[in-house]
Amino acid sequence: MSGYNEYAPRINADGETGYIWLQYCGWTDAVKAKHLQPGDILYWNGGHESTVIEQIKDTPAFVTFKTMTNIPGLDDGPQYWERRLKKDRLVACSGEVHLRVKLENRTK
Repeated sequence: MSGYNEYAPRINADGETGYIWLQYCGWTDAVKAKHLQPGDILYWNGGHESTVIEQIKDTPAFVTFKTMTNIPGLDDGPQYWERRLKKDRLVACSGEVHLRVKLENRTK
């Protein structure tokens, strides 16, 4: 089938949650970046995870977060990053975040 990508993100019927494929992890719960809040746990390729510390900036199209990542094998302690994400980008997250967003959108 031409143009078919078995690893393309999958959006649920609510249009706000879905699943994405992460290398070395497989299919993972995901939500649009606009729904992220401090304390949410995010997952990345290779099995790395980050915790959202705070929202730094919010524009009509993008949101910027400060995140904390513990990198296995690195003795320097946690690494802090600013991540600028398009609001409608699916971001891999913990199941609790996925469920919270699904429930929020079910009541709308």
